[in-house]
Amino acid sequence: MSFLDPRLIGEATLILIGAIVLGYVVSRIWPKRANPQLFGTLAAFALVGALSYLGNAAAGVALAVLIGLLVLFGIAAVAM
Repeated sequence: MSFLDPRLIGEATLILIGAIVLGYVVSRIWPKRANPQLFGTLAAFALVGALSYLGNAAAGVALAVLIGLLVLFGIAAVAM
């Protein structure tokens, strides 16, 4: 499989959207005193990581994108 394969990119996009929605739902449901943003982020990474572990190639691409976004947000947080 190539990274330019439309099916791979489409599956990775759907996995990312599902992980973001799951993270948002978890962060809204989680009690405010228990750091909901952390657990929402962990839920999204857990979903993508589990799919990647089970052998879904698109989830591996999605995991790489999530890690890249994490690094970019970390750099932006330090720079601001």
